[in-house]
This record gives sequence, C-alpha cells and structure tokens, in this order.
Amino acid sequence: MDTDSAAFSGEFKGLWEAEAPARQLWMALEAFSESIDALAAAKATELASKTLPLLEEEMKNRTRPMEELYVNWVNLHWGRIVLRTLLKVRDSLRILFDSCNSANAYGAALGSRAILEHVALLEYFSSKVPWKANRAVKKEDVIQFTKDIQRLSLGSRFDWDKLLSGGMKQLLASGQWSRPKGERIPDLSDLIGVLDQTLFNLGRLHAKGQIQFSYTVLCDVVHPSWGGDIVYAPRMYREMSADAKLGKHFRLLASLFCLPIVEVVGYLLTLSEALSKDQLSSVAWE
Repeated sequence: MDTDSAAFSGEFKGLWEAEAPARQLWMALEAFSESIDALAAAKATELASKTLPLLEEEMKNRTRPMEELYVNWVNLHWGRIVLRTLLKVRDSLRILFDSCNSANAYGAALGSRAILEHVALLEYFSSKVPWKANRAVKKEDVIQFTKDIQRLSLGSRFDWDKLLSGGMKQLLASGQWSRPKGERIPDLSDLIGVLDQTLFNLGRLHAKGQIQFSYTVLCDVVHPSWGGDIVYAPRMYREMSADAKLGKHFRLLASLFCLPIVEVVGYLLTLSEALSKDQLSSVAWE
C-alpha cells in the first residue's frame, strides 16, 4: 500500500492550530483509514478460500448437507458485501486525502459523498440481518434476507449480465441496459436517512439531520449545479479562479465537505467488525 496516499500532508493539517478540534479529527480519520485498510486485508484473506465457484461445486456434488452449504452461501455473500464496502471506502479516503493535500475541493467532495453512500448502504442492509448472536433463525426470514443480499451483491442499476454475455454492441442496439427497479438498491436519499437516524440514536451526532444536511451539500457541489461555484469562487456571485491553493477558503471547504464523514468512517469500523463476528450459524427449516 502507498501510505503517502492514505494521510493528510503537514501543509494541509497546518491550516489549523495544533490544538484545534478539527486538527484532532483529521488525525482520527487517518487512524480510521489505517484500520479500514487492515480490516479489508484480513477480510479478503478470510474470503479467499471461500469462493463462490467452490461452494457451487459442492452444492452440485452434494459433498455436504445442503442446509450447511446454504448457511455458508449466505455468509459468503454477506462477507463479500462487507468487504466491498471496506474497499470502496478505503479508496474513497485515498481520493479525499490526495484531494485535500492538493487543494482539490471538488475531489474532496466526491470522496466524502462516496463514503456516505457506501456506509449508508451497508447500514441499511445490516439492519435487516435476521440473526443475532449466532442464533438459529426461521426459514422465511433467511430466504427474504437472501433475496435482499442477492439484490445488493448481484443487482445494480446497470445490467452487467447483458453486457458480459452479449457484448456492448448488442446492448447498445437493444436500448435496454438498465435493470428492473425490483433488482436495484433502494433510493440513496432513503439510505442516508436511515444512516442519519442510526448515528443520532447512538449519540454520534450533535443533531438529527446532520448527515442528511452534509449529503445534500455534497450532492449540490458534485452535480452540475450552481452550488459547485463555491469550489472555484470564494464569493459565489463573483468571478471564479482556476488557481487552487491551500488557504483560508480551502480550510472552510474541507471543514464543510470532509469533517462530517469522520464519525461515519468511525462507525463503519465498528459496524464491520461486529458484522464479521456475528454470522448465520443455522436455520430452522421446519
């Protein structure tokens, strides 16, 4: 791993006094990033010997009881979802660090927004996990959860199956490259709302709506809207500048775009560790 890309530069952190609360939060985010990288590496190693093709081959040959194989299949898919979230947040943090170090406020907004979305999606589905503390769960609950994680791990807005099986030319000619709504993830604004409520209930936010507020700001900056002018024009109605520098205005933007995600990344660590330990152990088939 390139550790230089996973930390803030001294020049960036120097925009704040040594004892400033924001300076301490930047250091916490660096520590969280390092922990996420380690957790992702451990998760990847754990799943390396539990590939889907191997499991499908066992199911085909019935080398073990189907009930046991089904439990393994659910845990494998769920583990892949957790790992995917960790990897995307890890890479989004690297974008954030690099952007802050180079006074790229737009890049910082992109990285922060992506982090909120990925953590919100994992939180949404983790709230639907039907087992707690390795207890056996009802067949109906596991089947419904299986449908949910299939939609998350295999479904998306874009129909990748058609692209990979038929090619781009055929897909373009059909004009139908979007999956049906039932195979997509829920609306992102709903996911952000769930994450906001969870963090507020846990006492991780000063006020309800804090994450929703930050997400709205980031979307307005990232999308082709007037809000994006703040990145290039300190005085919104005045002329824009092509020069990017670490100064007073960038300090304001970094605080607005990036500080809110520190608590979110910290929560992801806690959530991921808990999900890795609490797996499905058995199903009450009768």
